Amino acid sequence: KESFFLNEYALSEFGVENVTDCSQLKNYCNAAPLVRAACPVTCGCDIPLGEAFDVGASGGCPSACLKGSGRWNAQMANRQCEDVAQATLANDERWQMWGVQFSEGLDSASAGYEEVFDSACSSHGGNCTRMFIELGCGFIPVALSVFSDLDGDPCTGNWLGDVIEATWKPLAPICPVTCNCLNQPDLTIDTGLAACPASCKTTTTSTTETMTMTTSTTSSKTTTSAPASATETTTSAAGP
Repeated sequence: KESFFLNEYALSEFGVENVTDCSQLKNYCNAAPLVRAACPVTCGCDIPLGEAFDVGASGGCPSACLKGSGRWNAQMANRQCEDVAQATLANDERWQMWGVQFSEGLDSASAGYEEVFDSACSSHGGNCTRMFIELGCGFIPVALSVFSDLDGDPCTGNWLGDVIEATWKPLAPICPVTCNCLNQPDLTIDTGLAACPASCKTTTTSTTETMTMTTSTTSSKTTTSAPASATETTTSAAGP
C-alpha cells in the first residue's frame, strides 16, 4: 500500500513515474513534508548534512529522527573543526537547496512578525535565498542579529527561538568556528545531539594543553633566571 501511495503521489505532484523506493524521491525531499515523512532516512532527517532543511515534526520529519541518532553521531565524528569555505558552500547543491528552503520557511513563519522579518535580507535586496547562499558561514552573525528579539540561534537549529516553531538544520556542523565551537565544544541541539564536530573537543584540549605547557615553561625559565640575576647583581656591586 505504501509503495502504491508513493507512486501515485510522485506521479501527481512531481511527474515521476514508477516509484518503487525512496531513493527515487531524494531530489524532492525539500519539496513536500509528505516526502520527508515517508522517506526520512533518504531525506537525511537524522543526519546534520542531510537533504532536508526543515527537520522538525511539523515539517514532516519524524521526531524520533533527532533522538539518539547513531547516524548523526557518526557523521559528526568525522567532521573537522573548521568552517567550510564560502566559495565551497556557494557551489554546493545541498547548501543552495537549503537557501531556498530557508527563504520559503521564513515566508511561512513571518505572519504576525513582519516587523522582524521585513528587513531580514535587506542587504541582498530582500532576496533571502541569495543572501544565505552567498554569505556562507558569514550568514550566521547576520541571522543572529536579525533574530535577536526572538532569541533564535541558527547554530543549534532553533532558528526562530521558542516563539515560532522552526526546527531547521543547525549550522554548527558546517560552521563550527563561526558558531564558537572552539570555546563551547559541548553545544547541542534541542534534543541533546551534538551540534559541534567531535574534533572541536580535541582541538580545544590540545590548545589548552599547549597553553599550559607554554605557561609552565615560561614560569620555569623565570625561576631559573632569578638566581643568576642576583649573582650578577652581587658581582657587579663588589667590583671596582
